Amino acid sequence: MIAKDVEVKVSMTIEIEIKLSVIIPVYNAEKLLPNLIASVQAQTYQQVEYLFIDDGSSDGSVELIKAYCRLAPTAILIEQNHSGVSVARNLGMDHARGEFVTFIDADDEVNPQYVAALMQLVERIPDADLYVSNVTPKYHLAMTQNSALRVERMRAEQAQRALLIENGFSGTPVAKCFRRELMLAQQLTFDPLLHFYEDFDFVFKYLTAAQIVVRDNQFNYYYRQHMNSTIHQPMTSAREHALLMEQMRLEAYVQQYPRFRKYVDARLFALSFYHATLLYQQDVHQALPASLLQTLAATALKTMLLPKVNLKIRLKALFNQLCGTKLTLRLLHRYL
Repeated sequence: MIAKDVEVKVSMTIEIEIKLSVIIPVYNAEKLLPNLIASVQAQTYQQVEYLFIDDGSSDGSVELIKAYCRLAPTAILIEQNHSGVSVARNLGMDHARGEFVTFIDADDEVNPQYVAALMQLVERIPDADLYVSNVTPKYHLAMTQNSALRVERMRAEQAQRALLIENGFSGTPVAKCFRRELMLAQQLTFDPLLHFYEDFDFVFKYLTAAQIVVRDNQFNYYYRQHMNSTIHQPMTSAREHALLMEQMRLEAYVQQYPRFRKYVDARLFALSFYHATLLYQQDVHQALPASLLQTLAATALKTMLLPKVNLKIRLKALFNQLCGTKLTLRLLHRYL
């Protein structure tokens, strides 16, 4: 998708060495965008550019971004016709100049030290390919306090396993710092044909090309969850198709990397149970698809016995194994 317009100011010619490119896809975010812009303005790290990619907004988002760009010498607005978040992020990567790239969603906010903390990780362990921090819901902010910094170094394969079993490693691209050279060398992009799980797909592919991952224990990224967000949308034929495609992709991972078999089974259970939950919430009396029940039955015990699986997923697998899917959903619906 070719950008409609790229707003690049004369002030961009100032000799500023850009170490980090922050890519911010925007679509009709007028109400919450001022909060994000304020948190971007508060950042203390200087060698950074902010690429706002407007995805054809029909509200006042573009005007807000233009007003900020007039004040910030390294803020750039790029506009495209409405094409989706994946195309917007890819367009941002095309224009990025930094050695590293990170992403922020337009309806989220970040701590004033967010960028500085990521780049301190880079300076502390310069040979890593991916630097990872943590996210916390905006409404948990008062309860989330950063403790003394701890840094964990791991092989990329360890991170892939943690990603598959949701053990402290999320599939979202936010609160992560990617090496742009590696993305270019491997031609890594977000798949614009995916409308679900595109984040997970990108992060997993990046980890396949990476070697070393560094993770800290800080919470500097604050996200919002909306009732109209993907996670709260009802089951649709498109979502069912997306689940099937995700299962096929996971099986393809296993064909290429057989050692991930048991971790892929755990992800299949988690995805299938999530989709079963959506179906149950739509109609508690409807019969669940036989294929979904078969997947849950085939993966529940394996998930339950796999070390380090996310505790919530392990408990769901345990109850699914003992009580069956429908009774487990009924219990969760009633008591949680």
